[in-house]
Amino acid sequence: MTVYDTYGTSTHTATELTELVADQLGLSFVEHHSYYRGIYFRADVPPHQIEVQPNAIPGDDGQHDLYCPEPPEIQTLLLVTSPDRDSSLKRRPQLHRRSRATGPGDNLKTHRSTTIDNCSVYGKKKQWAGFGHAKVGGYQVLLRGLNALVATISTPLAAPVIAATQLRGGSTSSARGAAHLAAEAIVTAKPVLAEQGPAGSVIVLRGDSAFYSRKVITACRRAQVRFSVTIRVDKKVKRSIQAIPADAWVEIEYPQPVWDEQQQRFVSRAHIAETPYIAFEGTRDEVTARLIVRRIPDLNRTGLHGQGELFPVWRYHAAFTDSPLVLVQAEEHHRGHAIIEQVFAELINGPLAHLPSGPFDANNAWLALTATAHNLTRAAATLAAPRYASAA
Repeated sequence: MTVYDTYGTSTHTATELTELVADQLGLSFVEHHSYYRGIYFRADVPPHQIEVQPNAIPGDDGQHDLYCPEPPEIQTLLLVTSPDRDSSLKRRPQLHRRSRATGPGDNLKTHRSTTIDNCSVYGKKKQWAGFGHAKVGGYQVLLRGLNALVATISTPLAAPVIAATQLRGGSTSSARGAAHLAAEAIVTAKPVLAEQGPAGSVIVLRGDSAFYSRKVITACRRAQVRFSVTIRVDKKVKRSIQAIPADAWVEIEYPQPVWDEQQQRFVSRAHIAETPYIAFEGTRDEVTARLIVRRIPDLNRTGLHGQGELFPVWRYHAAFTDSPLVLVQAEEHHRGHAIIEQVFAELINGPLAHLPSGPFDANNAWLALTATAHNLTRAAATLAAPRYASAA
C-alpha cells in the first residue's frame, strides 16, 4: 500500500528545511520548477521519494492557495512517498505531521484542457488513488481519488465530442501529460477539419492556466495549430498589463451576465486590451504572441464598508494566444473554452460518478469507453434532428 505522509513547519523556509533534512539524513536534493507548485526540492531514495515545497502555491486567480489548508499557519511542507510505513526516513524530522494513506478512492479529480471538476468514486483498493489539489465550491481542498485528462473538439456549429482521454494518479499535477494529449487531439482533429471544414478553417487549442506550459505551446507550434491559453497573472504579466496605454482599453458588454465567484456577483461589462508578450523568455522554446487582458472592477475592495470609490481597483484575467482573430473576437473565443463544462457535467453525473474497478488499467479502459459512449450518443442525437448538433 502506497503511503503519503505530510510534515509541516512554520519555522523554516523550503530552502532551510531542505538543507536541514539533507544534513540529517545524508540526502541530495534537486531543485525543480513547476508552474503548478512553484519551486520545490526532491530527493529520490528508492523506493522512497522526499519532496520539500512551500505550503503557499500559485493559484489561477493570481492569489496564493494553501496546498495543505489544515493547519493554515504551516509555512513549508515535507512530503514523503513510500510503499509502506518505513520509519527509517521519518524518525528524525520533528515536525507537524499528517498522514494520508491510499485506500478507497473517495473522489475523482478530473482535469482537461480547461478547468478541474470532482466527483465521488467508491472502492476499497483503488490503484494509484492519491491526494490532489482541487477547487470545490470556491474553496481549495485536498481530495483523494484519480485524475483524468480529457480533450474535446468543437466548432461554432457543432457540440463538443471527446477526442482523447488519459487516466492518471490522483496526485498528478494538472499539466503533466497535457502536451501528449493535446498532440493526440490535434491528430484526431486535422483529418476531420480537412474533410468537413470550410476553407480557411483553423484549429485553436483552448485551455486554462494549468496548461500554460512550454511543452503544450511547443506541441501546438510543432503541429502548426493556434493556441489560446489562460495565463496566471504573475509579476511579469502584471508589468506587461501596467504598460498598456489607458486609451487601449475597449469596453465590452456580455450578451448574458457572467457569474464571478470571487466577487459573488454577476458581471455584465468589462474592459479588454492586448499587448505583445514573450513567454518562456531565455529558453529555446521562447514564444512571442499576444497577451489579451480582461479587467473588471473589484467591488470587494473599492466598496469596502460602503465607502465611495476614489479610483477604480481592477481585477485582471489574461490569455496568451496567437489567434488570428481581432481583439474582441479573440477574447470572446477564448472564453468559449468553458463549453467543456457541460461535457463534464454529463460525465460526472453519469458514467464517471463511479469508477467501478480497483486496478488502474481497468478504470482507464472505463474512461475510454465513457468517451466512446458519449460520442455515439452525440452522433445519434445529431442524426435524430439537426438542432441537436449544436446542443452543448
